[in-house]
Amino acid sequence: MRSRTTALVMVGVLAGCGGARDPGTVYHDLEQEMLISSGLELEYDITATGVFQASLHGMLALGRENQVRLEGVGTFGSDSVDLLLVSDGSHMRMTVGSAVQDLATPAGLHEAIVIGFTRMGLLHNLARLTGSAPPDHMEGGVQDWVQVSEFAWDTEVGGERDAVTFLLTVAGEPSGDVVLEVDRESGAPVVRRQVVRFPEGEMLVTETYRDTNLGAVPSTQQFALPAH
Repeated sequence: MRSRTTALVMVGVLAGCGGARDPGTVYHDLEQEMLISSGLELEYDITATGVFQASLHGMLALGRENQVRLEGVGTFGSDSVDLLLVSDGSHMRMTVGSAVQDLATPAGLHEAIVIGFTRMGLLHNLARLTGSAPPDHMEGGVQDWVQVSEFAWDTEVGGERDAVTFLLTVAGEPSGDVVLEVDRESGAPVVRRQVVRFPEGEMLVTETYRDTNLGAVPSTQQFALPAH
């Protein structure tokens, strides 16, 4: 009887943390799906507390052949911000308030957006955009620059989600601890909680994703560069 009870308990534990699946597989399946998908649409809310504070909401859309639209509105530090990055696949435009910058779209833009999102979270490239800087490593090499490791389950999260924990390394330096909650049925990201470490202290970031559509085919109008 004891062995049967123990077995039932273990089945329950496994069901609450992704069954027999490996947490690293859950993470990499999501990342690969986003890299090869025909499109993606989602809306987000981000809050950051600690040594740096931010509160942003907006949307991300990815299409074919480096079509990207990233919007963000809210506060970053003590500043109010209104951010927009649009690429039609050949040209990209960054708009920060009234400041506008046009660039050629590099071949690695889509990869830089996806890897930045899955590994570091959206806040990193939104922070760059506040300074009119393009997505990190969009010219290439992003997967070598930022890496993830030591995947495990966060067993405190249950229900219909798998919660994967991992460590974040940027340019060879340990940079944070992450919990990424993924919808078990759709495989879509739901919540990301991250501790980012700076010499001055820690920043706590929560990113919530909603209305996520992996494999979406966004309207091409979303990727049309807006007029000046």
